[in-house]
Amino acid sequence: MTDAFVLLRPLGAIESTMADIYDRLERRHSDDPDAAGLFHRLARDERDHAAQVDYARRMTLKSQGAFTEVGLDVALLDQLRSDLDTLRRAMDSLPLGSAIAMLLSVEQSSAEAYARPAVAGAAGPLTPMLAALQHGDERHARALAEFARSRGFVGSASPGPDDTAGGPGPT
Repeated sequence: MTDAFVLLRPLGAIESTMADIYDRLERRHSDDPDAAGLFHRLARDERDHAAQVDYARRMTLKSQGAFTEVGLDVALLDQLRSDLDTLRRAMDSLPLGSAIAMLLSVEQSSAEAYARPAVAGAAGPLTPMLAALQHGDERHARALAEFARSRGFVGSASPGPDDTAGGPGPT
């Protein structure tokens, strides 16, 4: 069993890391207004999410008696954080289609989706905020999927035209 305050730390770090990844992609694809605009919006949202999680952590710290233990292993979130760190390091060399596919997978991550309801169950007052974060990730996944379709990237995990051997390479 884990304290809600302890669990919110990796959730906040996940949101901050995602913001950093989207910021890096915005800079990398600054010559592509559609891609840069998408990444800018997603980075802004992720920064907002991180701020909301930080607020929730402060709230749980001030009201420790109001929150019960959470039946979720922090290792699940730590693994997602590790995966995101790997993705962040690889982001500068990935073609746009591959980056979109990987980010779509992260936005649909079962680890983060599983953690939020677990925290909400232990931290009733945080339930609306956690539900809003979940809806935000769902919007991000839809935006990434729509962008992938608009660029002709086949499916969420398939390479797009700029991902093929002999293609133009990273953009």
